[in-house]
Amino acid sequence: MTAPLATAQNVGGTVSGVVQDATGGRLPAAAVTVTHLETSVSRTVVADQAGRYRVVGLTPGDHAFDVKAPGFAVHTQRLQIATGQTVVLDVLLQIATGHEEIRVAAPGLQRESSELGGVVHRELVLGLPVNGRSYEQLTLLEPGVVSTTSRETKVLYQHGLKININGAGSRSNAFLLDGTSVADLYNNGLGSVAGTFLGLEAVREFQVLTNNYQASYGGVSGGVVSIITKSGSRDLHGSAFGTLRDGRLDAKNYFDSEKPEFWRRQSGFSIGGRVFHDRALFFATGEWLRESMGATQVTTVPSVAARNGQLPDPQRPGVTIAVDPLVAPFLDLFPLPN
Repeated sequence: MTAPLATAQNVGGTVSGVVQDATGGRLPAAAVTVTHLETSVSRTVVADQAGRYRVVGLTPGDHAFDVKAPGFAVHTQRLQIATGQTVVLDVLLQIATGHEEIRVAAPGLQRESSELGGVVHRELVLGLPVNGRSYEQLTLLEPGVVSTTSRETKVLYQHGLKININGAGSRSNAFLLDGTSVADLYNNGLGSVAGTFLGLEAVREFQVLTNNYQASYGGVSGGVVSIITKSGSRDLHGSAFGTLRDGRLDAKNYFDSEKPEFWRRQSGFSIGGRVFHDRALFFATGEWLRESMGATQVTTVPSVAARNGQLPDPQRPGVTIAVDPLVAPFLDLFPLPN
């Protein structure tokens, strides 16, 4: 017996297709080069005997797509690849009449995959306001994704946002960071004791798969959230931020006798660039969170009658139960009912 070949999750993007001439004939040995414009990282493959090619593991972003074959004009096209996207791009080469280059502006089609979901691009990650700069809230933009109403308060349970995808439980989802699972042993999702998942400056984009995704993800019956982090580029870029949320601008809750203390301070930075020309790149980011938050809890406390020993005895009608002098000091520890 032989085991079938298993493929890993498609963290980056994939582009595939066939190379042919104007008559529809396949062109073997055509060289296909895909270059990531931000990092200048390029990958080159050679079409097989049937003119088919496939380039996998492409970094999300804008790419230069070039196809060369002897006796034919160079085909050049700009291509945008998203996280987990499989683009089918068939190329038609024209016979060269000299030094000729053909530039094409047309999007590729994703027809090799029937996955349902969407990609939250970098512009949305940075442009939309999120509470506490916790970007997992943007998963709610996809159809079929809702936040659960039940919240666990135990230490071993997730304190961040819990999501249900297509009706599945919040523990039925997979959360991947550059292809590596970031869920705990209970398969809880993103989050921390502070209730946030920091690192907004490090996220390039992320994909939310809701249905019909590949079996290579496996292990879950809900959805898949695949996060792709940023990398350095040829140019030096950086950012710094600081936010302050002050409870003095908040309204008092209906059950609050006085407004509880609350303040949150967040700060961080990111920087990326190149170490050597088009050879070594770097990217670093840091983010800090400090928070003080009081909470109002509604609970049952002894009434004034109970404090004064005016509790009716259920076994002896008309008789009240007195408060033991040893217990009376402990009753004073409870606040009065309101």
